[in-house]
Amino acid sequence: MSDDHVNPPTGNPETPVVERRRTWTPSAAAVGLLLRAPGTGAIVATGVTFVVFAFWAQSFVTYLATTSYMTIAAQFGIMAVGVALLMTAGEFDLSVGSVFALTETVVALAAHHGVPAGLAVVLGLGAAALVGAINGFVVTRTDIPSFIVTLASLNICRGLVLIITKGFPLEINQDRWIFRFLNIEWHGMNVAVAWFAGLVMIGSFVLLRTRYGQWIYATGGNVVAARKSGIPTARVKMSLFIVTSLCAGLAGLLEMANFGSVDPLAGQNYELTVIAGVVIGGTSLRGGIGSVIGAGFGVITFGMIQVGLQLASVSVYYFQALVGVVLLGAMVLQLYTSKMALVLRSREISALEPRSGTSP
Repeated sequence: MSDDHVNPPTGNPETPVVERRRTWTPSAAAVGLLLRAPGTGAIVATGVTFVVFAFWAQSFVTYLATTSYMTIAAQFGIMAVGVALLMTAGEFDLSVGSVFALTETVVALAAHHGVPAGLAVVLGLGAAALVGAINGFVVTRTDIPSFIVTLASLNICRGLVLIITKGFPLEINQDRWIFRFLNIEWHGMNVAVAWFAGLVMIGSFVLLRTRYGQWIYATGGNVVAARKSGIPTARVKMSLFIVTSLCAGLAGLLEMANFGSVDPLAGQNYELTVIAGVVIGGTSLRGGIGSVIGAGFGVITFGMIQVGLQLASVSVYYFQALVGVVLLGAMVLQLYTSKMALVLRSREISALEPRSGTSP
């Protein structure tokens, strides 16, 4: 869009100086801001997935299907909140799937030995927090990358679960008050969905509206500069490792309360799906950029895919392959939108630069 502004004639009165001044519309600026938002790719992926399965899978656009994929999304999404915050700070946690199973196992084992159900839950979450604290301590006190540290934790925790259970499921008494509380349903919607939504809102508020959230961004963006500016980067990372493990433990408790038993292989490979959802949500693998809301939409996309495949009578074995396809597609989309955002930003800046006409 452009306007022509005619300056008063100077020099030759028959040759007015015409200044063509470009203006930038608010709608275009809003588009640029939207494209720069980390969660844009996840929201688009969720919308596209919904439309595809709405036409392809019978009964996908029903309340029952919605409760199904939201329950699946909640299981991954509770873990994704902690992982998104941690990855924004520039670190990884591959042990969340094993911590998921370890928490269930500790609770079930304690309950079997006569420990009150409420205290057993506290012990389970304490075990999860301990794993997170150990991960954070090793990462912040040594030069070992978090990828290696948490990969070791993944195997240690999974091994402990198999040793304790001997490879067999453990049953729990679902009639105990704490397990009934963790398995509340409202109109067919499991309470895990409420936990998921609540944690996404809390995590997003912390990341975007608090000083601690700014510390997370600064730590992930440039840890050396953040440390020199007085930010306690080690404490930030340590706390995030603990939060991430607690989120994994909570997700495990909710699944255990729902099914009434502990599967020794529970949570296996969950870390890959969670990290994929977080990356689709706009969180950078290098740190410094992240979105908890975007991570929420990322795992909702995977929940839709899993339920949609079942309703379309397609083997669930295709799920893992589609996770890879969606992940790659989202990364390409993010690359494209980032370039478009840079173009729109450069146009916005050039439009704001003053331009003056010159007379011949």
